Amino acid sequence: MNKKRLLIIAPLFALASCGGYSIQYLVEGNKYNSSVFEENYYTHWDSDLKNCDNVVEHKIEEDHRILSFKDIGKIDRQLAVDNPYKVVSDYGPDYCLSSYDESFNYGVQSKLFDGEVYCEGYTTRRRVQIDNKGFSVRFTKESEELSYFAVNFKAAIDFTDQRVRDYFPTTNLGHTSVLNSLTVSIYAKNDNEQIVKHNFVTKNIVIPATNQEVYYFYAFDLTKFELNRMIGFSMEYDFTDEVVEALKKEGEPDVLYSLFLYEVFLPYTFWH
Repeated sequence: MNKKRLLIIAPLFALASCGGYSIQYLVEGNKYNSSVFEENYYTHWDSDLKNCDNVVEHKIEEDHRILSFKDIGKIDRQLAVDNPYKVVSDYGPDYCLSSYDESFNYGVQSKLFDGEVYCEGYTTRRRVQIDNKGFSVRFTKESEELSYFAVNFKAAIDFTDQRVRDYFPTTNLGHTSVLNSLTVSIYAKNDNEQIVKHNFVTKNIVIPATNQEVYYFYAFDLTKFELNRMIGFSMEYDFTDEVVEALKKEGEPDVLYSLFLYEVFLPYTFWH
């Protein structure tokens, strides 16, 4: 192998070793990997999901959702008795969608399915950044029955914005956010081959005043809804943020906010 070939392979390996990105993702260059906060929003919506008007609303009971990975046994019966995973970063590689099927390991969406919930030094390469209008993911395969849906995320505002940095009297950048509503929509086909949008709405998710390194694990049980033939999902949210609201009162209404999504899990699901 000549030196020129080594020089080509080396940087590809450096990136792939931090999240397993496909060539299809790498050729997008620095798209969604900018130092400018607002350039990283992933706002893609598939037209057949966006325009779906066959909607079923589902209520998520309080005991069917969690905000802490340490409580995963409450909805994951296989981990309820003896949970070998102490942190979500250990859980991720075993439960990521890319380990079930290679179709989940292509394009920018592969960042959601590679099982690496944190990769130091490559944070913009690791996350999918969404605004409150959300995004959708259309799978190339259909699922069989589903167990639970889980997402690892954190809330963020644009800390490169000097107005935001000036708001804090110290170097502690902790602040409180509230997701007034978080909507996860599961899209599944019915017996008539029609797409049905199943909305799961959770309200008043408080993200307490912590530093930027805290990640949340949100999950809810899908077994009682007997869904199958899932072909995609979408996420949207409405938020209130302590810093954003304070700056609005000072006449600064355009502070940027986001959810950083690091991983989406659909464990025990088979695809065809």
